[in-house]
Amino acid sequence: MAEPYNKEKVAIAIRKSFASTGQSVTDETILTLVNEVENFILSDTGNRHVERIQDEVERSLMEHGFYAEAKNYILYRWQRTERRKALNHIVNETGDETITDTLKGIGQDFPRNEYSLTLLAEKFSSFYKPEMTPDERLTALIKAAVELTTQEAPDWEFIAARLLNLLNRQSSPVSCLSMKSCVISRTKDYTAVIF
Repeated sequence: MAEPYNKEKVAIAIRKSFASTGQSVTDETILTLVNEVENFILSDTGNRHVERIQDEVERSLMEHGFYAEAKNYILYRWQRTERRKALNHIVNETGDETITDTLKGIGQDFPRNEYSLTLLAEKFSSFYKPEMTPDERLTALIKAAVELTTQEAPDWEFIAARLLNLLNRQSSPVSCLSMKSCVISRTKDYTAVIF
């Protein structure tokens, strides 16, 4: 799908590739690399696809001898693709598009690997059943977050709380009370974690 070109996004991605290696980079180098990517995009409207733009960033980095930065950019790109897949999987399985912003916020606020949406999607899949109602699916997602809570990854409790808050906002007052009870009864060992 063609996307509007955003020069600043490309510059940020290139800066992140340098930051990931600890290599300092001048604004002039960033501008040179961004201009090369921009020329590639402007040469053919068919090049205005995320994948093609990312491929060109990689090519440009390597052409200038920034191999470590290109490698980290490729890794970063792969990780973002995996996060996007996990987010889409959760949204599709819950059947609730409104959860997207909450999940993106979780991904931004908890960027460490132990709080990956991929882990949440995998755990959620172990609880998910196609015949579940939308509220039951969201409850299963909350349960997945609660069960991921460990001493090494305690912030899953905050993620579970965000999801519970989303459930409470979406449910009617009567249903909300019954859903809280459902969450509490299913996760009674973790009640203190959620509340």
